[in-house]
Amino acid sequence: MEKRKIGSLEVSVAGLGCNNFGWRIGPEEAALVVNAAVEAGVNFLDTADVYGEGRSEEFLGTALAGRRQTVVIATKFGIKSGPFEGGAKPAYVRKAAE
Repeated sequence: MEKRKIGSLEVSVAGLGCNNFGWRIGPEEAALVVNAAVEAGVNFLDTADVYGEGRSEEFLGTALAGRRQTVVIATKFGIKSGPFEGGAKPAYVRKAAE
């Protein structure tokens, strides 16, 4: 897989969007998708706190157990939906990034 430098990071030119994890895709299927992507050389994964009402990040964490340091994870915040009402308040930004 071809990679690009972004600052000190080296990321794959293709990334995996995890927006369906927790909505349309359960934990077992998410793990299969993540494993296939990583095996194909994808190391850039995109998620957000609102995806699957938080389950996307949980499924991603489980699928990456023991190899978190091999990937770059992008996340987003600020979408006001249900329990995710923090917007861009500094305390919420820190919570969303953790």
